[in-house]
Amino acid sequence: MMGLIPMRDIHPAGQAGQDTSRQASWRAFILPWLLLAGSWGLLGLAFLTGRNSWLDHDYLIRSSHWPWLLSLLVFLTGWQVMLLAMMLPALFRQLLSLAHHLSRYWSTQALFIAGYAASWTMFACAAFVGDTLLHNLVNQWRWLYLHPLWITALLFLLAGIFQWSPIKWHCLLHTRCYEQNTTVPPWRRGYRYGLWCVSSNWALMLLMVGVGMRNLLALAILALVMWLERELPQGKMLSCCAGSACLLYALLILSLPLF
Repeated sequence: MMGLIPMRDIHPAGQAGQDTSRQASWRAFILPWLLLAGSWGLLGLAFLTGRNSWLDHDYLIRSSHWPWLLSLLVFLTGWQVMLLAMMLPALFRQLLSLAHHLSRYWSTQALFIAGYAASWTMFACAAFVGDTLLHNLVNQWRWLYLHPLWITALLFLLAGIFQWSPIKWHCLLHTRCYEQNTTVPPWRRGYRYGLWCVSSNWALMLLMVGVGMRNLLALAILALVMWLERELPQGKMLSCCAGSACLLYALLILSLPLF
């Protein structure tokens, strides 16, 4: 009879859509969490086995005796691992808001991450070139060679000043309120979002390049600070507190010769 409808056909119309949405939301977490766990696992293994020297720009430039281009490539490879470990938590919100088509979810996320990494890789290249020039300056300037702590103090001073600057908060607001344009390819969206992140966090990441890459705990603390200042409502206060800590540490370093 025409009035009889199979039971499987009388479910609410939105039930299948809700199940698909839940499945998409669940699957959206898989790639970010795998990358996050894998990157921190690789970092931990590198530090446990003593291979973390390959992440250290000082070793690569001064002690490895490798060709400069090879040192740069090794540094950039390690940089990708550190970037995933430190920045993925702050990317979760953006990654989960990408297209919900199940067959393209992971590829879209991967393209977004690739674009994001490209913006930070440009920063890493500039930092490595700058550090190479700084090493050449230290080799030619005896006073600076005998007082290397002044370089560390300058890095902390620069980071502290930037953490207090209006530019920092302006860029941080853009990373918080960034709205994705679905007409733009995901890699370009990731690249643009990465540029705002570089503008917001370059001083802390430069501090990490200068003094933090030899210490796994320092990497974790910097990653936590950058994540909290973006996610917490009191992020501006946290940025100022981090800036104050950097300034105080810089003053402490500069005052050491007086004692």
